[in-house]
Amino acid sequence: MYTLSTVAAAEPETSKLVTQDAPTLGHGVFEFELDYRLLGATRRLDDDGESKSRGRRRDQTWLATLSYGLTERIDVGIETGWAELVDRDGPGPSRGDGFTDVSMVLQWEFLRDETRRLSVAYVGGLTSDTGDDTSSHELGPGQGYWSIDQALLVTKSWNRWTTNAELAFFLPVGDDRDGARGTLEANVALGYQLREWVQPELELLWNRERLRGDDDPKRLELVAGLVFSASSRSLILLGGRRTLAGRSTDVENELIMRIQVEF
Repeated sequence: MYTLSTVAAAEPETSKLVTQDAPTLGHGVFEFELDYRLLGATRRLDDDGESKSRGRRRDQTWLATLSYGLTERIDVGIETGWAELVDRDGPGPSRGDGFTDVSMVLQWEFLRDETRRLSVAYVGGLTSDTGDDTSSHELGPGQGYWSIDQALLVTKSWNRWTTNAELAFFLPVGDDRDGARGTLEANVALGYQLREWVQPELELLWNRERLRGDDDPKRLELVAGLVFSASSRSLILLGGRRTLAGRSTDVENELIMRIQVEF
């Protein structure tokens, strides 16, 4: 979840494109987010990290998230979306579309030190197997199983600078998980409030999936973006993500656009 802080040189915005921030919304505050993501890949990193050609892949995803400040330090939220998929690599289906899985989360900001401008939060959530799964004739955006999602978030600001750190683990559950054994993510983000209305930001993302009987996919990614303050209660975020290195994973390039509104 994200929060819109007072946009001023002394209080930089903490929202980032990918890495979550720790501050909660506040009691009684709603927030709506609308995301558009366009992902492409024509290369793949093999088990040794060597780049190989692959068939063209293109994903378009629209995500909608509604969050609510249940108390001053506890937020709840729900997210779902729609995706259109194209993947011309391999003998399976090459196209598909459908609803993504529904995710429900609770964020608890258990530490808030206003003097040090430091916040720490725990996020617990559940992703349900409600999206459209891949079949023998069509691709689907659903992950194909339920998962328990957890994350620890840290946000620290000083002068015009702001940084977020996120450590997350997604645990598959149920008989439909097949070989999936979990995903570990570690992300950091750094932003600088250049003007009252704009903040450039950079993020470094690390991800590792655990698969039974297969080489675990791993990747290191870079995110670069801009956070625009459209008003005191709304943001526009624009940027891109690129795979820098990894094993058993696609080299992905992704455009990310988001609108956030509090009310």
